[in-house]
Amino acid sequence: ESFYAPSEHFYREEEGVSDRLIHQNISPLKLLNDVYYSWQGYELIRRYAEKRNQRIVNCSGGMLPIFPRARLKNIL
Repeated sequence: ESFYAPSEHFYREEEGVSDRLIHQNISPLKLLNDVYYSWQGYELIRRYAEKRNQRIVNCSGGMLPIFPRARLKNIL
């Protein structure tokens, strides 16, 4: 079963960081660099949560592979 689906972020898509960067004509290399550092931050958050016996689940339908996936409608 594929979890890639239309986005279900907790914010409006036009407020997304990647959308702002693209609309500001940021170079693809800069954008990829920013994504890399963002994912490192998410990895730290995941490890912090796990040490406290907490679990973060990605229900966004996006491509973030750091957290296990679930469908938002199955969580709520």
